[in-house]
Amino acid sequence: MGGDYYLLAVGALAGMIITLGAAGSFRKIINDRKRNKNGEWSEDFDAFEELKLPSKPGGIMRRKRSDSSGSASPCLPGEHSIQLRVNDSASRNTVEALLCELVRLQTKSKDVRLSSLRGFSVSLENMAKAAVEIELPKRGGVGFRLGALNIAKLRSKMSLKDVNLQGKRVLMRVDYNCPTDDATQTITDPTRIETTIPSIQAAFDGGAKCVVLIAHRGRPGGAFNRASFTLEPCAAVLQAHFPNREVKFLSECVGPSVECATKECAPGTILLLENLRFHFEECGSGVNPAGEKITPSLEQVKAFKVALSKLGDVYVFEGFGAAHRPHASIVGLAEAGSTIPTRVSGLLVEKEISIFADVLSTPRRPFLAIVGGSKVVDKTAVLENLLNLVDVLYIGGAMAYTFKKMLGQLAIGASLFDQEGARLVKGIMAKAKERKVKVMFPVDHVIADGFREKSNTGIVDDSQGVPEGWLALDMGPKSRAELEAEVLRSQTVLWNGPLGVCEMGAFAGGTLQTMSALVEATRRGATTVLGGGDTGAAARKFFVGGEAVSELVTHTSTGGGTSLVLMEGKELPAITALSDRE
Repeated sequence: MGGDYYLLAVGALAGMIITLGAAGSFRKIINDRKRNKNGEWSEDFDAFEELKLPSKPGGIMRRKRSDSSGSASPCLPGEHSIQLRVNDSASRNTVEALLCELVRLQTKSKDVRLSSLRGFSVSLENMAKAAVEIELPKRGGVGFRLGALNIAKLRSKMSLKDVNLQGKRVLMRVDYNCPTDDATQTITDPTRIETTIPSIQAAFDGGAKCVVLIAHRGRPGGAFNRASFTLEPCAAVLQAHFPNREVKFLSECVGPSVECATKECAPGTILLLENLRFHFEECGSGVNPAGEKITPSLEQVKAFKVALSKLGDVYVFEGFGAAHRPHASIVGLAEAGSTIPTRVSGLLVEKEISIFADVLSTPRRPFLAIVGGSKVVDKTAVLENLLNLVDVLYIGGAMAYTFKKMLGQLAIGASLFDQEGARLVKGIMAKAKERKVKVMFPVDHVIADGFREKSNTGIVDDSQGVPEGWLALDMGPKSRAELEAEVLRSQTVLWNGPLGVCEMGAFAGGTLQTMSALVEATRRGATTVLGGGDTGAAARKFFVGGEAVSELVTHTSTGGGTSLVLMEGKELPAITALSDRE
């Protein structure tokens, strides 16, 4: 842009569109620029369907670099946004090209690069009918906050409340991947079963003839012990919750005998079928007893999906913990050949989606994200997407030490260092600076001379560093106090990943104190959401005032991997496959 530079209020885009004739000329802009760089017609721009203008459009703010600081006054007070509605064919390149074109036309500049649009570098894959929002922060500059996650689409799916179940067989995909004591064949943590009870009851309250439960457990493969992977122990938990109903376990999950059982069972019966993953067709591959990798044919997988569809009249997805997996029982019921026309979310999945949709689209601010865990490389997509959303990002757990070493903040001794993730640190920090996101790390540390409960321990700060041969396994008291203060000043807190080795009592202090602060923030009216997996397990383990933390925050997710996918800004195959509300 040469010697000039622009502070572009989002209202300026709207003003330009209005000058050209509002939404009608929006289409004209698209049609006039359908040729791609090779001179061929590109239908990508036909992806855009609707333009929503802000209520207070503004004008372009052009400034000269007249002073030594190169600073300029804010553009417009308040917040303004444009929403573009796009259909299934929209791609990242399509959205980027259009936005650049709008800026180029308004500024009459030939040099518009995405690097000049602060906060724009985000993933936009699979944006079927997504709403893209361009937001102007209260202070000046070009502020883009886009979510790859299709929030509008998440909210558009049918739920158990929307369908007539009278006299119908309800095929419910649940997540009963529960820990079990193999010696006694009993479930040691029935949480995942218990969270599905309301949906099962709601199905019967709606007049369902029977509820047919399908699920997976573990990853059976090779010469495995079938008893370690069977779903049969789950039947006893279900029976305890439904003492007046027949709960029947079937040793198979597809086939004529199973189909017959769903049709001939007494009204009010709950049928629990055997582990879906005993069939390679469920995941699309597997390992046989000889250790050989097996890949079923497309015809075999399709036949498995069709066989599943014959077990019910309505499909209910209630396995949030598996929603990120494109497996046969999760997406296959929406494909050609399926005999189930209606696919809806269960009550639990509906709640999970609603809460994550709110937090990831319209959070109350300040918005704090706490991300823990071991490896940077495992959380890179999460960190990068959250930088488009949050005001403050706290990086804790073992991966904090990879950051601190690469940033020259701390000698980490024998603490876990993620070699692969280390090369990503500077890029993540540069993006945080670009987006003006405050990034926090632990500043003092509980250290140990071994990775064991009964080890010699101590506390060091950044200036002292971690001695050679010692490991940092938890955050220290100063760090806990700093994070606690940040939690209490936030209106939205999203947390995924423990902040120390919390399964060992000596190194659980950081996680416990932060959870206590989270409970207090919730009491004060903040929205507080815990991801599943290790974070959810810790929330069920730790108590505040005699109650589990999981029951005292706004929401504790039941899906660790699924919540991570949402935090990465990606769509969930299971939700995409559900029926849309008309």
